[in-house]
Amino acid sequence: MTKQLGIFVKRATREPVVDTLKIIKRRYLPNNKIIAISNPLYKDAISAISNHKNDDRAFTLKNHEVGTYLAASSLSHLLDGWGYLANATNSYLNGNAGVAIHLAYYAELRAIMAFLSSEGIGVFSNDHLGVSENGSFEVFSKYKRTEWVKGQGNIVKNNKVGTHVFAWEALSKWCRSEVKPTFDILRIFKVKGFNFSELIQGFHPSATELISSNITKNWLKDWAFDVKKYKNDRDLRNNVSYRPQTLSDFDRHPDLKKSIEDVYSLFQVLSPLQSNPFNYLDTLLLKALFEELYQIPIIEQSGRFSDLVENSFTNLGAALDIQTRNILLSGVSNVDQHIIFEESNKFETQPLPIISRAALLLRMATGSTSLLLSDASILKEELDFIWSSYGIKNGFWETASPVSDFHRLWSDIENEYTEISSNFDRLNNNLYTYKNELDEDISRLSQYNRAVLWGI
Repeated sequence: MTKQLGIFVKRATREPVVDTLKIIKRRYLPNNKIIAISNPLYKDAISAISNHKNDDRAFTLKNHEVGTYLAASSLSHLLDGWGYLANATNSYLNGNAGVAIHLAYYAELRAIMAFLSSEGIGVFSNDHLGVSENGSFEVFSKYKRTEWVKGQGNIVKNNKVGTHVFAWEALSKWCRSEVKPTFDILRIFKVKGFNFSELIQGFHPSATELISSNITKNWLKDWAFDVKKYKNDRDLRNNVSYRPQTLSDFDRHPDLKKSIEDVYSLFQVLSPLQSNPFNYLDTLLLKALFEELYQIPIIEQSGRFSDLVENSFTNLGAALDIQTRNILLSGVSNVDQHIIFEESNKFETQPLPIISRAALLLRMATGSTSLLLSDASILKEELDFIWSSYGIKNGFWETASPVSDFHRLWSDIENEYTEISSNFDRLNNNLYTYKNELDEDISRLSQYNRAVLWGI
C-alpha cells in the first residue's frame, strides 16, 4: 500500500477544491445550500462510489460532483468533529471516561477527514477519492500485498483499506511528502493579526517556509497519535461498546472540581480575540515554532532568542505587547506552561490527553477549512444559514435571539465558569449538589463546539 498510496496522495491537490467552492458560492449559497441534492454522493456516497467502479452499471460520477462534495464535506466534517469533542468533554465531566475516550477519538478522526478533504482527499469506507490538478478524480480501493501461504507459496492478495486505516495512512503520507502542502500551511496560524509565514521572515533568513512547514507537519502527526494507534478502531470501540466499564474501583469518586478546572483551562486556550480567533493557542504554537527553529545552529549562533523574537514583529512594524512577550519569552516549555500541551504529550489512552489532541487537530482543520473558504472568496456572512442552524441546534442561542458576534459565545463560558468556581468551597466537591444546582452551567462548560463559530 505504501507506494500506491503515496502516489495517490501526491496526485491529490487542493486547487480543484477551491475551484469547486467557487461553484458552490455561485450556484448554491444564494439558495442556502452547499451542495446540490441531486449529487449522488450527497444521497449515498458509499453506493455512488461503488456504482462508479462497477463496469456493469451505466453510472459515472462527474468531476464537479466529486469536487463539490469534498469541498462541502470539509466544512461538514469540521462541524461534526467539534460536536464530537463537546460530547466527549461532557461525558468526561459526567465521569464516563470510556465514552469520553471513544467520542474524543472520533473528534480526531473527523478533524483529519476535514483536513484531508480540504487537501482534495475524500475518506470513505473502503473506496476513497482524490481530486487531481486538472479537476479529474481517481478512486483508491484495494492494494496488492504479497502474503506467504503454506503449501501455496507467495500469494498476491488485494486488500481493502477501511476508513480508520486510510485516514491515518493518507495523513502520514501527506505529512512525509516533499510536495505537500501545495499551499502555505503557515497561513493557518496567526498572532496579533500576522500569520506565521509573515512572522518567520523577520526571525531569521534561514527560518524558511519549508523548514517551518515541516515542523508544523510533525505537530500534525503527533496530534494524530490516537488515530495511528487505533487505526483499525477495534480495540477502542470494542472496549467501550461491549466490555463492562464498572467492574472495580467502586470506592473511587471523580474529583469534579479538578475536572471542571481542567476543562475550563483547555477551553480557555481556544478563546478568541477580535483580531484572531485562536490567539492564545496560536501564540503558544508560535513559541514552539520559534524554539524549534532556534535549535538550528546557524540561527542559534546569529543572536539571542529574545532578539530574534522581537525582530519577527518589528520587521512587520509591530511591537510585542506584555501578554504576548510573557508567553513567547517565558523560558518555560509549553508542556509546563499549559495543560493542553501537558496532556497532549501523554501518549496514553485517557480522556484528557485524547481530548487535548482532538482540540489541537480541530484547530488545524479549522484553519485549513477557513483558508479554503477565504481562497474561494467566500465570506463568513454568506454561510450565516449554516451558523444559525448550528447555533440553534446546539442551544447556543434562541431562534428569536441569534448571535452575530461569535466572540460573545466565549464571554458566556467565562461567566459560567465564574459562577461555578464561586461555589467550589461551598459545594466541597459534593457531586449530588453539583448535579442539582449547577448541572446546566457545567454542561455548558463542555460546549467546545462553540469554538468553530469564532474559528472559521
